[in-house]
Amino acid sequence: MRLPTLATGLLLALSPGLALADEMLERLEVANEAAADQLVSFYEERLPEHTDKIPDFSWDAETREASACVLDNIRTVGGDQAVEAYVKAAEAWAAVKITSLDTIAQNVPAVLVSPLAIELGQRCGASEIAISKMEASGFSELMKQPGILERLK
Repeated sequence: MRLPTLATGLLLALSPGLALADEMLERLEVANEAAADQLVSFYEERLPEHTDKIPDFSWDAETREASACVLDNIRTVGGDQAVEAYVKAAEAWAAVKITSLDTIAQNVPAVLVSPLAIELGQRCGASEIAISKMEASGFSELMKQPGILERLK
């Protein structure tokens, strides 16, 4: 009889952490989709004849899983405060109006492009997902065409 009580107690003790992890992932999804909307709008404005090549960056189960992996690893390295800082940075980034590639380079929060974030994006598959979407839509090839990058500066 004591084992079920112990298991119940353990579940209750873990519940706040699980709820916090779910909340952080949900906030990250909202922020990332808002940032993606900003980016897509920028590309549509600058490259209107190529809107069919702009990838759909909306989240799916695979993206959610990769992003949960990133947050879990950030939590392992830096605790809940590091996860909060990462998500807040993503939320701040989502509020930046993208007007050029320079806007991106000058305003993306450092924590989002830190060596740790890049490593985790690669290890957890988030980078591969984004690259796959860009390749599948033809966007990667479009960016290699002469004059395209200049139109985004």
